[in-house]
Amino acid sequence: MELSKPEQRLILSHVWKCSFAKDAQSPQITMKKNTISPAMPFVLTEVVSLKPWMKAWKVQAFDELLQFDTSTLAKDNQDLYREVTSYTWSELNDATRDALEHRHGFLGNEHVSGDNGQSVPTRRSDLALRRLADNIRKKALEIVSKQAFVEYFMSDNFAIKRVEWKTKIDAIKKAKTPPPPPVVVGVPAPTPPTQHSTHAADVATAVASAASSMASSMAASGFTSSVTVAVASVSSTRAAKSPAPPIVHQPIVHELDDDEPMETPVSSTPAPVAPVAPVAPVAPVAPVVPVAPVAPVAPVAPVAPVAPVAPVAPVAPVAPVAPAAPVADSIMSEQLLKQHFSQTTAWSSNGVGPDKLQATRLTIQGFEFYAKFRATASAKTSGKRDTYCTIAKDSRAYNWCTAARLPVQKKSERTLRSNKDIQRFWAKLVESGIDLNKIQ
Repeated sequence: MELSKPEQRLILSHVWKCSFAKDAQSPQITMKKNTISPAMPFVLTEVVSLKPWMKAWKVQAFDELLQFDTSTLAKDNQDLYREVTSYTWSELNDATRDALEHRHGFLGNEHVSGDNGQSVPTRRSDLALRRLADNIRKKALEIVSKQAFVEYFMSDNFAIKRVEWKTKIDAIKKAKTPPPPPVVVGVPAPTPPTQHSTHAADVATAVASAASSMASSMAASGFTSSVTVAVASVSSTRAAKSPAPPIVHQPIVHELDDDEPMETPVSSTPAPVAPVAPVAPVAPVAPVVPVAPVAPVAPVAPVAPVAPVAPVAPVAPVAPVAPAAPVADSIMSEQLLKQHFSQTTAWSSNGVGPDKLQATRLTIQGFEFYAKFRATASAKTSGKRDTYCTIAKDSRAYNWCTAARLPVQKKSERTLRSNKDIQRFWAKLVESGIDLNKIQ
């Protein structure tokens, strides 16, 4: 949901009142606005410095205006955090200086004494900003006016940048959100037969065998008999989940002929010996077949994990000898600098800590890549690790900068703090037109 202009102005007024109003100052200077006017007193009202600006970021004062959360921005993407904070401040600072020139009339150049004692022409607006900053004991790059502050956040330029930043923040949040667990559609395993069902099946089989052998023995004795036996079905017994009903044995009825003696049925008594047939259940010896599970000897295949001998491959970390590659990097490039910067960022998680606040990972052709562990009490930096690439003096990189007329006298001028800094630095080298391969 886009904010309307009145809503933006209301938020800006609230942020200024809560975060900057008590620190705002109105420094006064005396200097001429153009070449023909006399030097006159000038006051720039409601000037604020960089420190309150960073405090406002730490309490997420701008989140409502930006329409995204900045509480974890410094941890998630340091380049984006610096773009939203440092580069935005730089634009506000430039807008303040331009206002002095175009709105308040500080036109033309002033001649001031340079480091070598010679007179150097300086923009009058730059000089006015510098003198205003001196009056409140700040650097010229560390002050902005409320007028520039309001105009920037109400501008179309900020509206475009805010959309770009929000898109990047949404992408970061999406990447951090874990994917939903996969839905596993399974087939329920068949219920193994219970001990009761197995026992009932064996009893049914034994009864069937006994009845069959009894009938055959009586037939062999020459008797006419009808045998009725109730035998439970094996399959129905297995399918039944409740206990099998008791087996009811019907009485055996012998039908005798009129001329047959009464004693003959006694001779049929040996037939019940046939129930020896239940020895047939010895067939369950067949379950000896489960010897087949010897097949699980196949898991001997897991001997394959001997393959972890492959971890000898970690000898590959000899590859880190690759840092010797920088020797082959006689042709330095922007991409190579960014690569080493990213590798240093990853290395910093173990390279520095509370017991080692700063350490250098690599120095190549004058570019020194190092990391710092922040031990300050600041809520944004305490416990965090920052990566830097600085240009060492009397090195090949330093000579490149000197030949390209880039400022490198101060350490802050020759320190690169992000991939965007590296990109801008390399663009200046290319624009200078110097031949890097000819400078040692």
